[in-house]
Amino acid sequence: GVLDDLSRRHFRWREEIRRQDLEELIRRKTGVDLGTLFEILPVNRGASGRLMELELIGSRRNLRLQKELKIREALSPTSLYSSAFWVESVGSEGGLPVKFVFHGAGRGHGLGLCQLGAAAMALQGRDYRQILLHYYPGVRLMSFYTIQPEHLAEGRSGAQADGTPPFV
Repeated sequence: GVLDDLSRRHFRWREEIRRQDLEELIRRKTGVDLGTLFEILPVNRGASGRLMELELIGSRRNLRLQKELKIREALSPTSLYSSAFWVESVGSEGGLPVKFVFHGAGRGHGLGLCQLGAAAMALQGRDYRQILLHYYPGVRLMSFYTIQPEHLAEGRSGAQADGTPPFV
């Protein structure tokens, strides 16, 4: 279905932009004139592989972008799907890149649940338990409102009135 197609398309994605267009975009979105953009360098990635910091190397100045949302917004007319990406410099025009291609993975926050995939599973008739267990195998689902605060420290939860555990 449509959601399956969207999910597959966002699992691995690609966005390309001409160097001059990216220079103007960065100028407009950050207020910084880099001049000619030579290179985009990853500086720091989080545990999930998402960029936490990158540096834009320009002829007038360099610019470090920090935080995944700022990075995603500065490099795309709308926003890159995710900060889990790598950059390819393509072509050469007088020794300068002609365009930059962003190759990415996923769409979202990197917590392991694909929202489009979950929606597709729901449309196929799977309930929330099946969906959550698909993305987070081995977890124990329970009703939060039945957990007693003293049991959190002990690593157990309160039982239902009939003595059964409060699993959902």
